[in-house]
Amino acid sequence: MRGACSQFRAYCDVSEGLAGFFGIVAYRLFKLKSRGETKMSVHLIHMRVAAQGFVVGAMTLGVVYSMYREYVLKPAEAQKALEQKALEKKC
Repeated sequence: MRGACSQFRAYCDVSEGLAGFFGIVAYRLFKLKSRGETKMSVHLIHMRVAAQGFVVGAMTLGVVYSMYREYVLKPAEAQKALEQKALEKKC
């Protein structure tokens, strides 16, 4: 259990994805009473697709943010450090 808690703190997109998943499932189960003429199987399929879509979206945003940090921010910091060293050598 301790490892799972550290994973949730380290990777916030996992916890957001799970929270969204359970939120969508809870909402759709609440709406189950007012589904009208919709078959139960169709209602459950829509619920599953919405929940999975939210999780995939959260994972995609997490990967894009990770790539942004890795390939945009780190090279900029490295370039800034090189420029700072060059200025120190001139002085």
